[in-house]
Amino acid sequence: MTICICVGTRPNFIKAAPIIRELNRQSVPYKLVHTGQHFDKNMSESLFETLGLPDPDINLNTWIPWATSNVRIAKIMFKFARYLKEINPDIVVVLGDVDSSLACALAANKAKIRVAHVEAGERSGDKSMPEEINRILIDEISDILFFASRQASERYAHGYLVGNVMIDQLRYDESKLSDFATRNESWAVLTLHRQSNVDNYDTFCKIYQIMRKIAESITIHFPVHPRTESMLLRAVDKLGSISNIIYHDPMPRLEFLALIANAKFVMTDSGGLQVETSYLNVPCLTLRNQTEWLDTVSRGSNVITGIYEYDILRAIDRILLRPDSWKQSTFKQDSLHDGHAAERIVEILKKGG
Repeated sequence: MTICICVGTRPNFIKAAPIIRELNRQSVPYKLVHTGQHFDKNMSESLFETLGLPDPDINLNTWIPWATSNVRIAKIMFKFARYLKEINPDIVVVLGDVDSSLACALAANKAKIRVAHVEAGERSGDKSMPEEINRILIDEISDILFFASRQASERYAHGYLVGNVMIDQLRYDESKLSDFATRNESWAVLTLHRQSNVDNYDTFCKIYQIMRKIAESITIHFPVHPRTESMLLRAVDKLGSISNIIYHDPMPRLEFLALIANAKFVMTDSGGLQVETSYLNVPCLTLRNQTEWLDTVSRGSNVITGIYEYDILRAIDRILLRPDSWKQSTFKQDSLHDGHAAERIVEILKKGG
């Protein structure tokens, strides 16, 4: 049996790493396909090295700077369909909710090849998010559903509750964080990349001005996603710089994990960071109105603030001035977060699902 693992973005690489380690450990044959959706060296090549991922069997090289989501999905489908004819795998594994995952799932489904979806069943309820549409479509055409959370598993009558591969990777990386010296100052971390936050100039300027107020009381480290860079430059040009924000290029994974693990709090629109901060018990303010990771709110250290200044500043006030009032995460103690999700996935894949 041959398994084909499809990746294309930084979150994909992180989720695939523990599965590939387990496939290698058990000597299960597989092909690794990189769609090329993330083109930046810091977002792709360097992370492959950090995670210990092998070179992909093929890079579809589908990145186009001006491409819309539709164009990107179509190009990935076309190129991946040709590759499927060459290798004819038994199962195609897609991860998460990015365009690459949808495109590869569609191409495999059209080729009558079974599709397995890692992170199935998660929903934010916000269909204005492209990722939400991707999740729904991938689940509906997948043959094997792997659930990361109990809430997700309740959505379908079939599938497997295996746990979260992001936690597998975080546990694997956690022991290495002590190699990074912690500084004797307090800081917060900000990440932004969602379409709803960074593609509209007025919305981004609103967030930027909120950050100006927060930076009066704490240093903010802001690793800038390539998608966010042009909007940030426009905002700085119009509104002026903020002296207490430290900007970074996309950071090496372990350096970034050390930064968030020792932060006072994290502000983000990333789904993966909501999970990682909850496991690390670092307060997280999610700059969206909904989240697909509901268990990070019910059991973790995550609070949904949207981009509402009052809600953001009130949450930060609690964190900085009344830390004892901030709920402690029980996320880490969940039996699903034992670091063995990838093992469970591989065992099921070996049996054909």
